Amino acid sequence: FRILGSQEPECEPNPSLNNCNSLQDRSNRPNAYIRLKVYGKDVLINALVDSGNLAQDLISLELASALKLPIQEEERHLGTAGIGGTIKVIGKAQAFLVYLEGLPRPVIIKPIVIDKLAHALNLGQTFLKRNCAVLQFDPNGGLLQIRNHKIPLLPPCADLLAPSKDSRFQNCVKRT
Repeated sequence: FRILGSQEPECEPNPSLNNCNSLQDRSNRPNAYIRLKVYGKDVLINALVDSGNLAQDLISLELASALKLPIQEEERHLGTAGIGGTIKVIGKAQAFLVYLEGLPRPVIIKPIVIDKLAHALNLGQTFLKRNCAVLQFDPNGGLLQIRNHKIPLLPPCADLLAPSKDSRFQNCVKRT
């Protein structure tokens, strides 16, 4: 994620995916991210759309702290897809609104805070169900459809400051 005025991303992208632009065949790129802007703040995030995440919306402790979200502490561990894998839950953060690039109205994020989450924000099945979302894939990539609006899925190395047709994002990118 990136906060207005910061020179570098606040959270490093997943190092195993950093070379996604070097993949010759676009069909092998892991396109599973959407760019979003936090409502009322100049914070841009590449969020992972993860239909395999059966839990609630997940937010990294770093992003929750940067957004100054109140956290109701409730430490526990959740299982992951890895054998014997778990993630440490810090608690529930206050819900907040975000704009998805290209979607006219904001959507709500109701996150649980995870220590050492690999992505700043992970939107799983709960998010997809809450927004009646549809994921579509073809050999060239994928789309997230919400309320008759189609949002292209991006690779993990997508530039947060890339030009946008969405005026809410243009204003944020211009001021950075």
